[in-house]
Amino acid sequence: MTTIQIISLIATLLIGIQLIRFVRHRVIKEKYVWLWLCLDILAIIFILWPSGLTKIADFAGFDVPSNMVFFVVMAVLVFVEIHQAFTVSKLEEDRRRLTEEIAILRHDVDRLTYLINKQ
Repeated sequence: MTTIQIISLIATLLIGIQLIRFVRHRVIKEKYVWLWLCLDILAIIFILWPSGLTKIADFAGFDVPSNMVFFVVMAVLVFVEIHQAFTVSKLEEDRRRLTEEIAILRHDVDRLTYLINKQ
């Protein structure tokens, strides 16, 4: 194993351990960690078996394995960004609806308080 493989393996393992710690301490939900853990495991496989990455890159038509890695990373980031856009849109709509409901409830409480104090 080369020095860069050892450093990459240690960094990848530390990232995986930190992701698991985040889930255990409820810093992040499980559903958001699965993709990153799968990518982490995939990275470990290709760190330990670099010729596999070369074979897959050749099969996929890439001249250089690093080009395939960059392409996959960009595709994953686009996917994650689209998913986050959907999530944020849904959360904004939920927040708007809840704000309206709170305003209606406050109005009802104020009206009832006024009617009680009036008697």
